[in-house]
Amino acid sequence: MSAYLPALAAVLVLIGATCRAQEPPNYEILRDASVFGMCQEPRDADDIEALAGMGVDVVVRGISCAWRATPDQARQRMLSKRELRDLARKHGICFCTMITSSAIYPEMEGPEKVDTWASRDARGNVIKTAGWFQGCLNNPEYRDYVKRIGRAVIDGGADGIHYDESYSRWFWMSPIPCFCDHCCARLREFIKRAYGVDQARERWGIADLDAFDYRRYLADNGYADAPHKSPLHDVWWQMQMHSTYEHETSIVQDNKRYALEQYGRELVTNANPYNAAVLSSAVSMETAVYDFVNIGTGLAMSFRDNGWRSGPCVPGGLSYVPQYKMARTQAGSKPVVMFLDIQQEPRHIARLKPDQADNMMQWLFAEAYASGCFFAAHHRFSAYDGPIAAQQRYGSFYKANRALFVGSRQVANVAVAYSYPSQVWDMYPLHWDKSSDRPAHCLQYYGVCQALQRANLQYETVFFGDGELFAAAPAAEELDRYRAIILPSCYAMTDEGARALLSYVDRGGRLIISGDYATHDEHHVARAQPPAAPTGPNIAHLDGDFEACLSGDHAEIEASLCRALVGQMHVTPLVELQGLEPGLHAHCRLSGDGQAYVVHLINTRFDESRGFSPATNVRLELTLPEGFGTPSGCYLLGPDYADGQPIPATMLKTAAGRVVVVAPEVNVFRAVVIRK
Repeated sequence: MSAYLPALAAVLVLIGATCRAQEPPNYEILRDASVFGMCQEPRDADDIEALAGMGVDVVVRGISCAWRATPDQARQRMLSKRELRDLARKHGICFCTMITSSAIYPEMEGPEKVDTWASRDARGNVIKTAGWFQGCLNNPEYRDYVKRIGRAVIDGGADGIHYDESYSRWFWMSPIPCFCDHCCARLREFIKRAYGVDQARERWGIADLDAFDYRRYLADNGYADAPHKSPLHDVWWQMQMHSTYEHETSIVQDNKRYALEQYGRELVTNANPYNAAVLSSAVSMETAVYDFVNIGTGLAMSFRDNGWRSGPCVPGGLSYVPQYKMARTQAGSKPVVMFLDIQQEPRHIARLKPDQADNMMQWLFAEAYASGCFFAAHHRFSAYDGPIAAQQRYGSFYKANRALFVGSRQVANVAVAYSYPSQVWDMYPLHWDKSSDRPAHCLQYYGVCQALQRANLQYETVFFGDGELFAAAPAAEELDRYRAIILPSCYAMTDEGARALLSYVDRGGRLIISGDYATHDEHHVARAQPPAAPTGPNIAHLDGDFEACLSGDHAEIEASLCRALVGQMHVTPLVELQGLEPGLHAHCRLSGDGQAYVVHLINTRFDESRGFSPATNVRLELTLPEGFGTPSGCYLLGPDYADGQPIPATMLKTAAGRVVVVAPEVNVFRAVVIRK
């Protein structure tokens, strides 16, 4: 038989070359995408046609689902969707097939693999969640298993992979951190590399680091039921974050390399980091791993309000915009996409009349594009298909007006700081010690952003990293774009980040500081002498708890922020408050080519039982961006207009650089476009 191998190899090379010539350029599709979609999973050709009708370029996850599947089962499921995959390719749609990076079912590989691969609690017991077990990525055998599932769907023809729950070994709704033997070994390695044997002995009394057993340490010192109280917990958490980033990267790189070497195919990758407010550090970390950034969530957000509760994300209530802006500021050129990870029709939509349910979906689209991001058209997920016809109108509208929405940049003279070092340690008050009343930076950030949006004060987000995975501070020229920067409980900051802010003030910048500031470094080590909080006429300090802005008690807290910005800091808002009706939010952006100033008007006058109340004869007074010049015309856009065609708008010129625009009606969303 060996005599035939050279000829067979030549045939396979020829077949491979033919396949490579026919493969779609998936990265080009991703780069040029206007509309994303969600379809888990399509049943027939009608589903693909529905997505094509929405103008979908990239499906966040769909085509086949490898949840609860062995590698062989995953391969067969992918192959069974070949006709639908080929039809999608004809429409130029790139599908990301879902696999799981965490779930283990006993019937998949047998109980012995559960015992070998599953995460364990601090007493060494296997952790069980809702009918399944979660694998530990620190286990090299389990990592190899996840890689093999990825390779299997690539064999079946996958254009891309959505890695589901990659980090859930420490984040399945609430942390279930793993303390298996592999994690304990990894902790020893991490301490040796990051701190050294001498520091291990001096700081934590570890006499023999090579023999150190963290589970035994927790048990001997009474921390087995509350490991977050251990003096080593901060170090353990750093190890989990660093190792997870390393392992996710290795899995993705393995699968990309396999797709390229075996099939000449580019593999598009993404994951689902969920809610930026309460599962936050993974959102930041995973932006560095995958090709585009997903924010998978439902229509609710958790926060503290005399105990923990969940509030609906609906117009007039909680907004997704702060989450978009946080992800956008660290994603670089990568797309940021929201998809609704919901199993059935949300009650906030189900109770509405059909036309108002359509409007609710339009609001979800509008908030994404007003933030410079994307919303994934939700076609199918378990028992919820989403309103197809309405989403086809919205997708077609954004695709037809791509130049105005994709690649645009925020126009704002105020920024809110997002501190990644603080975000990493927010896990204490949010998950590990829910009795704690200490501030959580990510929720304080959310509250500040909500307050600014309700007051129609335009803002951007600036991102302060850890100096390792992310740059410690933005460049000086980026900070200098803003007349004021708000620091919402940025309790953990690098020295470089704190120095950058002091330098910003020296150059004439203004700071508004709320809560603790730089009391800890990026490793959560309390500073003996925290950087002196800047003082002077360009500094304001606020005492309010902005997390309260996520519940109903927020009026005075929001007013204090507005007084500090407009009164004390003398920051002139870009949208005059008296020119806009209550309940309308304005988001100002400049098109990518700089030729159009777009004001996204979003109506938040919404009742959960009746839907939206339209605003009529809306008068908007605004300042044009510096250097924009004299506008040549103005028109209105919206997916509810016939065929998405523009409607001429009345534009009145006032003082230099200021115009007044009148819109006859804003039902859910209206784009006011002022052209050079």
